[in-house]
Amino acid sequence: MTLYPYSLNEIKKTNSIQHIDTFELICKGLNNFGLDENLYFYRDSNNNEVDLLIDLRDILLPIEIKSSETFNKSFLKGIKCFFSDYKDKSKNGIVVYNGEYEQSLGNVEIINYLSLINKLKIFH
Repeated sequence: MTLYPYSLNEIKKTNSIQHIDTFELICKGLNNFGLDENLYFYRDSNNNEVDLLIDLRDILLPIEIKSSETFNKSFLKGIKCFFSDYKDKSKNGIVVYNGEYEQSLGNVEIINYLSLINKLKIFH
């Protein structure tokens, strides 16, 4: 289980347009709220991944980014693995997708990417 530092330049080299747009939105939001861009991604030894982790002072917020318009429970796999590895550092996560239906499944919120900045405001 490893956290890897992430920069917007690295993201632009290795990700889809949807991911890049979402990362840029997150970076702008964090800057607007006066928060540092402490960004990481997660990968464990079984190649379970979380696209983005935001270090918000004492907690890590895992965010999985999907281009799909239809939610699938498999979107939660990486976040759940992350939770088991980092129990003390993370309690909640977010799946961002292109669908309109937003819901909470336990401690993970499934939201449209346009709702993401409003979610980040609570950490300001």
